[in-house]
Amino acid sequence: MKVSIVTACYNSADTIKDTIESLLVQTYQDFEHIVVDGQSTDETLKIVARYQERYAGRLVVISEKDTGLYDAMNKGIKLASGNVIGLLNSDDMYYDNSVLAQIAANSINESDGVFGNLVFCDNQTMSRPLRVMAGIGSFEFGWLPPHPTLYVKKSVYDKHGPYRTDLKIASDLDFMIKVLTDETLKMHFIDSFLVKMRLGGASTDGASGYAKSLRESHQVLKHNGIKHPFFFNGCRMFRILLQKMKVPWTKLTISQ
Repeated sequence: MKVSIVTACYNSADTIKDTIESLLVQTYQDFEHIVVDGQSTDETLKIVARYQERYAGRLVVISEKDTGLYDAMNKGIKLASGNVIGLLNSDDMYYDNSVLAQIAANSINESDGVFGNLVFCDNQTMSRPLRVMAGIGSFEFGWLPPHPTLYVKKSVYDKHGPYRTDLKIASDLDFMIKVLTDETLKMHFIDSFLVKMRLGGASTDGASGYAKSLRESHQVLKHNGIKHPFFFNGCRMFRILLQKMKVPWTKLTISQ
């Protein structure tokens, strides 16, 4: 079960080292890492090149102009040769060294995709939990799996991809809605933390980030025929508040 991991990056010199090292220490080694760079002007590509030998032929790097994050993701997914494909952002990390082993083990069965728990951490040390997305819920009440933990078989991307490049924030929502409402697909929940994510991305960067996310999300929900999009988004915002409140009661072992 070969796993393809796609990392889109642009001027990610401050964080991509953590991303790469969290991948290279995985106990499961049947993977390829596809780094799609948008012509970075900092040290990003030099940092990636330093790990070339440790990858032992499992690294693919392209650097060319793109139209944004989702365009870069689509390029990486198109190049993927693995049975299962996932996305690891250039400022995110795997939670521990067992993540790929769990993904591979649960993808061998009849499931078409897997997802797990995610923790948002502080930007500087990645050691202080600020928000957790854990467990499963009801899609009708605004529940969605954490997109960075979603790993699906290549056939799922062939059917429901690529990511819409006309959207800036909510294209992952669009893709997940298609997957979750496809009754022919079987998704498996891994009840473990899989990814540590820095808080402060385009959709989580304060009030303005949430406002932009809500506007695009509303468009996506209407486009996909979801009834009562205002209610759906309202439930999502309520869930975010609960996720932040849940942190002190969640058993986490966070290390740099």
